Amino acid sequence: MAPLGIIRRRYIRDLISIRKIARRLDISRNTVSRYIRSDAIEPAHPARHSPSSLREFSPRLSA
Repeated sequence: MAPLGIIRRRYIRDLISIRKIARRLDISRNTVSRYIRSDAIEPAHPARHSPSSLREFSPRLSA
């Protein structure tokens, strides 16, 4: 399960403190607080785009 769901369930349903959640999941208290306050479903990370270093040699490789 995603960390956001775990954090919210432990905080809201299980009534575990932010400090305990952070300690158990080995993340900072600021991150736990931010996840609890946020309205996001899951944290969105931008897609990584790394160009291939073989691009300039592709015609020679396909020949």
